[in-house]
Amino acid sequence: DAATRLEGVEALGNPSSSMTGSERRIADRLLRVVLTDENATVRAEAIDALYFHGDRYIDELVARVADAVRRRDGDDDPQSVFLRWLTSGHAAYRMAGATGVGAADSPASPDSPDSPDATRRLREAFDDDDARVRARAVRSYAALGGEGIAPIRPLLRTPNRLVRQAAVDALVSIGTADATDLLATAAADGGDRLRET
Repeated sequence: DAATRLEGVEALGNPSSSMTGSERRIADRLLRVVLTDENATVRAEAIDALYFHGDRYIDELVARVADAVRRRDGDDDPQSVFLRWLTSGHAAYRMAGATGVGAADSPASPDSPDSPDATRRLREAFDDDDARVRARAVRSYAALGGEGIAPIRPLLRTPNRLVRQAAVDALVSIGTADATDLLATAAADGGDRLRET
């Protein structure tokens, strides 16, 4: 039942050192759960478990979901699916959605008519209560060609190091004169942790 499956994926997300040699097998099982289980809570816990094992597995999940969406007959494209995930009640889905919006190649071009909506939705995710979502949203925002730096400014002062690093990475990726000026200002005016980042 769903409760038992949930306990199983929770256990796979917190493996003992004796399980580390089986990480690939564990990740494959978790990926299968995310892609096939009928219970949204079980799928979300499997995403969290994948995250515990490393960012590369979230990237792999995003690629697999995008491939599955492309193979389906329908009007959906990967970016639309990931944008819907950004509205999920499960933070794990929002995290994967924020990652996928920036990675999906359709319609990820800044010239695409849907790209302004995607960057707007990612900017909204900068206020998410989960730091992983905020960090991935700001990176995807820059990857999609978002150039407005004002929404990134508050992320530079967040107490969460993961989010601060993602904000700095986004500004470096944006690379405009305004982004460079903000990086210089943050380095000069910020605390030690921000200067170091």
